[in-house]
Amino acid sequence: MTLVRSLSCAAASIAILASVGVAQGASFTGFHLGVDLALNRIKGDTETYVRIVGPAQSYVTEDSRLEGAEYGIHAGYTHDFGGLLVGLEASYSANNADDQVQAPGVAAPGPGGVIVPPADSMTYEAQSDIDVVLRLGGRIGNSAAFFMLAGASWLDIDAQTTPPAESAGDTLFGYTLGAQVEVMLFDGVSGRVQYRYSFYDDSELLFPVNNYQVTMGPQGQSLGVGLSYHFQ
Repeated sequence: MTLVRSLSCAAASIAILASVGVAQGASFTGFHLGVDLALNRIKGDTETYVRIVGPAQSYVTEDSRLEGAEYGIHAGYTHDFGGLLVGLEASYSANNADDQVQAPGVAAPGPGGVIVPPADSMTYEAQSDIDVVLRLGGRIGNSAAFFMLAGASWLDIDAQTTPPAESAGDTLFGYTLGAQVEVMLFDGVSGRVQYRYSFYDDSELLFPVNNYQVTMGPQGQSLGVGLSYHFQ
């Protein structure tokens, strides 16, 4: 709740400064570099398969939800084409969103069946993500701008079972869409509030000791704030 209150206060502060118009007539053209802080929620959409004999057999579908915070840096360039703002931005964020679920176990029926013991739990963790987005928007008054965001995203995700202890991970490729309001707070310094929705390709994580194959196709949402310095 502390982080939620902090993000709310930061967003309110940016909104107040925007209404006052601290940096009147500020330019968004040029390179910028900044920091971000966001709340993140990732829906795992995971399916766990237990390899008994032959091909993998579907066993259980889990609605895992990874929740946490992410913090990182961003850098980009924006140009003002007579009121139309066009830019490209790259960002890197460390992520501590995670979720723990009860790991499955099954006793295979019939002749030749293999007893597959359950692990106590399975923990999913989002480690980091890299985004490259196109920013397209326009000015709001003299000191603010609104952007639509679209681009590519790479998400590093890990999973662990205990006991027996076993881990697997993958880098998932996907796409991200969003919206952003940016306000020039002072000369060369802007604040931003942004929302992102990201969706990723399916990935398979293998756990040979526990005899699991986990297929996941995550979808994520984030709401955050940031500060940027503009080189003008």
